[in-house]
Parts: sequence; structure tokens; C-alpha cells
Amino acid sequence: MKYLIILFLSQLFADEGNLPKQRTRDRVVDIHHVKIDVTIDMISESVYGHVMHTLSPFSSSLDFFELDASDMNIKRVRVSNKDVLFNHTGDKLSISLNNPISWKDTINVRIDYTANPKKGVYFVKPDDFYPEKPYQAWTQGEDTDNHHWVPLYDYPNERSTFETILTVKKIYKAVSNGELLSTTENDDGTHSWHWRENFPMVPYLISFVVGDYVKIEDKYNNTPVNYWVYKKNQKEANRSFGLTTDMMSFFGKETGIEYPYEKYDQIIVDDFMFGGMENITLTHNTDRTMYDEFASPDVSSEGLVAHELAHQWFGNMITTRNWANAWLNEGFATYYSRKYYEHKYGYNEGEYIRYSEMNSYFSSNKRWNRATVQHHFIESMDLFDGHIYAKGSLILNMINDYLGQDAFSKGIQHYVNENQHKNVETSDLKKAFEEVTGKNLDWFFKQWVYEPGFPEYEVSYSYNQRNRTVKLKVSQVQDLKNNSLFRMPIDIRIDDEIHTIMVEDQNIVYELPVKKKPKLIVFNSGMKVPCKVKFSKSLSEWILQLEKAPNVLDRIAAVNVLKQKKGRRKVENALLNSAKIDEFWGVRKEAIKGFAMLNAKLYADELMDLSKGQDNRVKREIWKALKKYKNNQEVSVFLQNVIITNTKYYSISDAFRSLVSVDTLAAGKKVLSLLQTNSHNDVIRKAAISYYGSVISDSNYDKLKNLCLYGGTTWDARPEAVYQLSKYVKTKPEVLKTFIDLLEDPSRSVRKNCIRVLGKYGSKEHFGYLDEVLYNDPILSRDIRLAKKTINKEKNRMKDKNDEVEKLNLKFEEIRKIIN
Repeated sequence: MKYLIILFLSQLFADEGNLPKQRTRDRVVDIHHVKIDVTIDMISESVYGHVMHTLSPFSSSLDFFELDASDMNIKRVRVSNKDVLFNHTGDKLSISLNNPISWKDTINVRIDYTANPKKGVYFVKPDDFYPEKPYQAWTQGEDTDNHHWVPLYDYPNERSTFETILTVKKIYKAVSNGELLSTTENDDGTHSWHWRENFPMVPYLISFVVGDYVKIEDKYNNTPVNYWVYKKNQKEANRSFGLTTDMMSFFGKETGIEYPYEKYDQIIVDDFMFGGMENITLTHNTDRTMYDEFASPDVSSEGLVAHELAHQWFGNMITTRNWANAWLNEGFATYYSRKYYEHKYGYNEGEYIRYSEMNSYFSSNKRWNRATVQHHFIESMDLFDGHIYAKGSLILNMINDYLGQDAFSKGIQHYVNENQHKNVETSDLKKAFEEVTGKNLDWFFKQWVYEPGFPEYEVSYSYNQRNRTVKLKVSQVQDLKNNSLFRMPIDIRIDDEIHTIMVEDQNIVYELPVKKKPKLIVFNSGMKVPCKVKFSKSLSEWILQLEKAPNVLDRIAAVNVLKQKKGRRKVENALLNSAKIDEFWGVRKEAIKGFAMLNAKLYADELMDLSKGQDNRVKREIWKALKKYKNNQEVSVFLQNVIITNTKYYSISDAFRSLVSVDTLAAGKKVLSLLQTNSHNDVIRKAAISYYGSVISDSNYDKLKNLCLYGGTTWDARPEAVYQLSKYVKTKPEVLKTFIDLLEDPSRSVRKNCIRVLGKYGSKEHFGYLDEVLYNDPILSRDIRLAKKTINKEKNRMKDKNDEVEKLNLKFEEIRKIIN
């Protein structure tokens, strides 16, 4: 699953108390095969029919077992065509057998039911306000939500084959996992699509999509590869999915096992809550993954497509046995997505993605300092943050660096071969590497997987002319109450030579031989170890590193130091020069970001001139930097020209947001036309709406209230209007009622933004409204928990503040009595 929720989830557990320990579920029965035969009713938003479980017990005498079943009415349960007693209470369906069964028995259990799912299946349909919305029904089973539409054992330590028969109106396609066995025309205006997945898989991967689609066919060797898109997106399908077969070839070579399933479908869905979901042989992608040439290069589907495809090996063919080890799914998919990008576009592109992974992990760890394998949590989805995606990928990268590429590849292929179609834990991966290489990796997995945190180093050096050595002083300064000392090989670049030292003590001194006094010294060259470094070097040395370091991440490391050196013309010029001449666009972009943080006011002309010939992603960073030049008429004219002449959606959006800061009057003249401009993900219209929240006035307040109304603007842009309206809460507290009313809005994104507003500005009196949302739409449980936590935290903060004031008043009273 692609991570679009990482920052939110990590915020949820900042300062969290004692979290419950979640153990792997016990299995009472071994489910061999599941056959689902259901009708999908788009109007009533229901699923009804029956499911057949073929199973055996894990005991010598079993007369009772349970399945997971929510949001449904169980009508009948039969075993071997005979009715049996059952009890459906809450989320559990308890089934009593007429006759006990033993180890060697296999039975068929048929359950007839009707489901009106609040989770697991989501329905999309048009109305009078949004007639362009499609009719769709689609599933989202991860983490444990499929039991809201079909009774089953819903935990990832069970694998079985699946069969799905979907009956829908003839105007719709019904796509599911595995091979299509048949389509049958029915007399009532429906047809039934019969799919079968022949390889055992875990329950959360069963999926379907119902809607109006065009299938674009491709092929990898003898495996069908299909892209299911809307009619309007046929020309864009290849731009989004065209590299799929090349990725299949790459992953097959990396793992030693060719794509392991009957076919591979990718399908787009409306209102998807994530970027993508790797259901076995059928990846669901948000329809925002479709884009035209005016969204490129700012938008690319290649990372998402590679991530979800890599999951077919890591997550589907090999699946974590419990959610605590979910990094074995997400870390691998993140890593191999990056490695494909590096393979296709070059080393620098891959390294820049790895840099973003480090930032993602550091951000998540700041909010929730935890181990990668985490057994304590409230909901399993709480674990889906930077610790399992980004850090998981970084862990694999460090193993590769430590073992070497050849040993790493052999270890991965051994792991894949030994565990295909099995459930795993981290110990299985560690065992695979150790069996191939003979190395004991206890120390590595202990510090990076089973314990929290990362190393923080303070470094200084001196040069000894007589001995021709560099004396390097290294200290680990992380908080040792919550983190351990780390033992890691660290690369030290001294001019053109790389030295590798093992840093494992809290304080240590190394002497490294050199031929002459060095000019360039880089600690942790290439940022191979995710860590924080404070290196005592002169300003000129950091500028030299920015200019001359061969590795792109070493140059970016220099940017990150120099951007803190405000008021130095030498630094300003160095960053601007880097933005002009560096060979890699990512360094140029980071140099502009760093320059903007200096708040220098004399370089508007240089910034505008720098935009010539730049990659559009660098240009957009320049437009953002220009927002600091308020009331500068030349900058205003420049930004207006970008808005008029640039064809890139995201460039126009960023230029307008900066224009709002630079020249409010000029921005106001353009806002109405931009409100009527369509673009990818509605970014231009969202930028226009931001004007009304940035320029505070009664008329803009009224405009935002109208935009927030159902039908007030486009479906995708309304959440932006809600966010911008929240900026008026402090001056117009009565607007909170608007957010309360919008908690019942048909758009989940609107409801989510309203929940966040109440979390920021609300009080405990709003808990009832939040609880009602939770009952009707439980997928928002994490948002609601965060909102309540924020409210309670603010209430406690105010109580502490009042207590302090009361204590001061008492002291003043005592002093007054003494004086009197």
C-alpha cells in the first residue's frame, strides 16, 4: 500500500501512553478454499449472496469455531447441506457443528448473508450536484476490513485459495483476483463474472472493482497484463502504466522468481483513500494516477506502479504473519520501487528518493519513537508510517551496503525461494541472510529493527602535518535513555579517497593516513547510514562540499548546513550558484529551498533569471522562493507572466500562491479565471481557493462559505475550501457550526478536514458529533482519535496554565501580606 497517511499516523502516537500489546491470533481451523458468490447492488449499497469455506480443524475434536463478520445479517449457516446453529454478535460469527470434526476431516461451511458495509467496500455514485461522478463499488481490505462484506477469518496468518462470483448490472464490468473463468448472462439484466485465484493468499488481499471500464491489454511473456481505465483516460493509460512489463522483468531478475501469478491487472478507482493497494493480481490505484503531459514531471505514476507491483512478491507471495512485522511488506516494496527507479533513470535519481525516505523516517520517529517491529498499538493501521515504509527500505539498503551487492542479492533470492507463498516474520529474513553469508547479524537487526531510534554524531577533526594524518573525533550523542549506542561502518571521504571506519563507542578517536592536507572531508559520505551529524567545519569547507562533493547527497548535506547561516553573502551566492550549475536537478531544487530559508531580500532578479531552462520541479521551488518579495512589482509581473504563459498545472498553482503573497491586488484579478480552470488533481482551482483564506475579509469569508456548500465547487476542490474556511475560526467562532454540519457531508475528504478543524479549535462538547461520524464511517477512526487527543491535550495545557497562574496569585498574596 502506498503511503499517503504517514505523517498523520505518526502524529497520532506522539506522547501516547501505554499501548496494548497485540499478539498474533490463534487459528482454530485451517481454511483451504473460499468461494464467494455475491450480488453487488450499487443503488442500495449492499452485498448479498453466500460464501463457502472449505476447512479442517487444528484439533482432534472441534465442535465450534468463529469467523469475523461485521455490518451484515447472517441468514443461514449450513455444513454438508445441513443447517447448523450460529450466533452473530458484534464482529464475530460463532458456528456450532452438529458433529465434532478431527484433524483429518474437511468440511464445507456455507453462509448466506446480506451486508451493508461501512468499511471494506465503498460505493461511489453521481447525484444532481455532481453528475460526472461514476458509479463504482470497490474494496479496500487492508488491514482487516474485508470481513465487513464477507464472513471470513480476517487476519494475515491464514492463507487459502479464493474464488469470487460477482453479479452486477450488464452496464458494469466486475474485476477480481486471479483468472477469469467465465462471464454468464442472466435473464434479469445482470451478468456474473467468475474469477479464481489459484495461489494461496491472505484474506485482506481479496478484492473486486465494479464500474464502467475500458480494458487496455498488454502482456509480459505469457502473462496477461491489463490496465482498466475510464474511457476518457485511454490515451493516458500508457503514460501511467506503460513501464509495468519492464518492471516485471526487473523484479523477476532481482528476486530470482518471475512474476508468480495468473495475470496482472491495474485498475483506477474514484475517491480512493490511498495512492494504491496491491491486491493479489489486481492493484487498485487512485484515478489521480492518470495524468497528461501538463502534469509531468511534477506528477509521475512510476513510483506508485513499481511499489504496488513489487508487493506481488513482497506482501502477496510472501506475507507478514502479523502486523507487527509489516515492514516486510512495505519496506521491501518501497526499496524495490526505488531500485527500479535507479535502474531506469540513474543512480542520482535513486539516491534522491532515498534522501526523501530518510526525511520521512526522521519525521515519523520525531512523532513516535518506536522500533520497526512494533507489537504495541491500538489499530494495526497505526503502524503504517515512516517506520515500515521509509525505514524499512533504508534497513534493506544498509544490509546491501554491509554485505555487498552480490551477497545481498543471493540472500534476497534465498529468502524469496524459501518463503514463497508463506507467512513470515523478521527472523525469516535474518535467517536467510545468515545462511547465505555465514555472518551473524544479531547486532544489526537488534539496533535497526527491534530497537527504536538512530545514531546522532558530533564530529570534529584536526590535521597533523608531521604524521600526515587526519585525527577524527566522533561522539554518539543520541539520548541513551531511549536509544542505544549504534555499531555501524561509516564512510569517510577525504578528498578523492573513501575510508570506512566502524563506529561503535560513545566517544572515539580515529587517525586516518593522508598524502597531503585535505580540502574536503565528509563524514558518513553518501548518507549511507540514516543519522544526524553535527560536523565542526568552517564555512568555506561546507561551500567546497556543496561545489565539489561527487555524491549528490553530500552536496545536499552541505545545503542543509548552509541554509542555517543567515546574513552571509558568501553563503547566499554559493546556494544560488549551486542552483544554477549543479548537474542534478534535485540538488538545484534543494539549493533553492535552502536559499529561501535565508530570507535574503536582494536576489529577486537572480532567482527569476535562474528559472531559465530549469527542470519544472526546480522552477516551482523558485516560484515558492519568490513569495518572500512582497510588494515587489517586478516579481509580481514575473509571476503573472508564469500564470499566463506556463502550461504546467503545478507551476501555475505555485506561481499563483506566491503571487497572493507578493501582490494581493494582482492575485485578486486572476482568482476568478483560475477558479474555472481544470487541472490534474484540481491543483489550480485549489490554489485559487487559497486566495480567500489568505486574504482575510468578510467578502472572502462569504465566498468560502458558498464554496464549502455541497455543489459549491468541484468535488476535488471542496476539501480545500473547508481548510481555507478554518482560517476564520478565531475571528468568527460561529463558523464552527458550519464544520459540524459538514460532518454529514457525502465527501469523506470534506468530513476529514472538518474533523481536523474540530480537533484544532473544538472542545469536549464536540465529542458527540465526532462519535456519530465514527459510527457511520469507521474508516475515519484514526482522524477522530487524533482530534480527541488534540482537544484533551489543549484542555490539559490550559489547565496547567491556569494552575500556574493560580500558584503565582497565591505567592503574590503571600508577599502582599508580608509587606503589609
